[in-house]
Amino acid sequence: MATGGEQSAACDLILHALAPASPLTSLSIGGNALGDDPCTRLAELLPHNTTITSLDVRSDEISPACAATLSTVVLSSTSLAAFGGVPLSRLRAGTLATLDLAACTPSPCEALVLGELVRTSLHLAKLNVDGAELLSVSELRGAPTPSDSADLTAASLGTASAVVLGALLAHNTVLTSLSLAYNRLGPRGVSALAAALPLHASLTHLDVSHNPIGVDGAKALADALAPAPASSLSTVSLDGAPLPVRPLRGTEAVRTLRLDKRHLGPLSAVFLAGLVRVNPTLTALSLAENALGPSGAAAVVSAMRGNRCVTLDLCSNDLGAAGAKAVGTQLAEAPSSLTSLNLDGFALPVRKLRGAVSDDLAKPADSLDLHKKRLGSLSGIAISCLLVKNGHLTAINLAGNALGVLGATAIAAATAANTTLQHVDVRNNKLDADAKAQVRAVAPLAVSGRLLVSTPDSDRGDDAAAADGGRPTKAGAATGKSARTSKAGSSINLVSGNKPTPNASAAAAPAVRTTGGRKSVRK
Repeated sequence: MATGGEQSAACDLILHALAPASPLTSLSIGGNALGDDPCTRLAELLPHNTTITSLDVRSDEISPACAATLSTVVLSSTSLAAFGGVPLSRLRAGTLATLDLAACTPSPCEALVLGELVRTSLHLAKLNVDGAELLSVSELRGAPTPSDSADLTAASLGTASAVVLGALLAHNTVLTSLSLAYNRLGPRGVSALAAALPLHASLTHLDVSHNPIGVDGAKALADALAPAPASSLSTVSLDGAPLPVRPLRGTEAVRTLRLDKRHLGPLSAVFLAGLVRVNPTLTALSLAENALGPSGAAAVVSAMRGNRCVTLDLCSNDLGAAGAKAVGTQLAEAPSSLTSLNLDGFALPVRKLRGAVSDDLAKPADSLDLHKKRLGSLSGIAISCLLVKNGHLTAINLAGNALGVLGATAIAAATAANTTLQHVDVRNNKLDADAKAQVRAVAPLAVSGRLLVSTPDSDRGDDAAAADGGRPTKAGAATGKSARTSKAGSSINLVSGNKPTPNASAAAAPAVRTTGGRKSVRK
């Protein structure tokens, strides 16, 4: 980006060059990282100039809004014959059959102008904007030779190509499938495509996977489609399997949606979160065994604030400790529709942990029994975030799980921060002697008498688990790659209003049997 002084100098140059008495016929100030101020001045003065025939202001620093304004002025000019590398007069005259601008590196502003001219220049058959090959204009324009699919995979297309495509797609009524995978489309290019999607009447599948679109690009796609229920688009591919647009947005009403094992990554998470946010019917969403990562998981949880979804499964998604903390923080700091969340094998009772009124309670719970629920480190970290904000809970039993040192120390820190908690049991959680020392050291004075880490019996159990590698199940893995248990078989037993007794973890539990790799409860 040019400095303020450079921008000011560019404005002065434009003012002089476009003055009524100026004899200049060509103005080239491209490649100077021009921003919005010089281009705004140019857009104001250009309509009153009749001498400039060639104008070059190539810059990627011009905002989309300013570029759109300038492109409109350029298109309406009767004196301009060339705009950067775009041959205005020849395109208008319809004398070009082939146009290759790859060597000119067109800017987004030039691409906007080019897109409008290509749309109406019926003689142009082949076009290369900034890619590696000439593309069929008829295929993209939908006339005079219509095609229902366009495969532009690995064509080295960049932002300018995407801008031109957006202009053409808005008027293409026959294309149903467009693949732009493995190109160079960035956030701005995808945003230009996204703006055309609500206007497209036939496109059903769009593939922009393996492009550096970033979070902003994924958001732009979601923002364009979320308020457009009439859009024809059915599936979008970003970084995994194609995502079903209509069920995610609620145009196709479903109450439960399972997208497990789809190789979905953070960009898919951001996109689907933007659609789910406005879904009026979805109540259960499962995204287990994907690769959403910390940022993707946080985006999905954030989307639960304004919809009706009550059940969310994020098990096995490479969350790590950072992801679990991000999710827990999201839930603790803002109201959410969620009542249950699965991070590593068991559906956590979100509202009860947060201290909110739940469906089966007239008032917030003052005690919870979550012992022997196969909770891992991720659950422990998320629970700790919720406990810090809970002003009602006085006792929670987390004994007999697999919290590990990460989960247990997080619970200890939450206990220290929340003095309402009077009894927190984390015995038998796969902690060896060193791990227990770490947990006790978090805040020894603050948690003294309130946090139960071990007893002689639990020490023997933990020592046995440590001797077996400390990994009796995958549920304790901080990576989030943990064994899943059936939600139907998971139960939350509210302890009475009294504080749990020290042997609460030894209370009788429902018999458990395993069938086909899934766990169910036999009462």
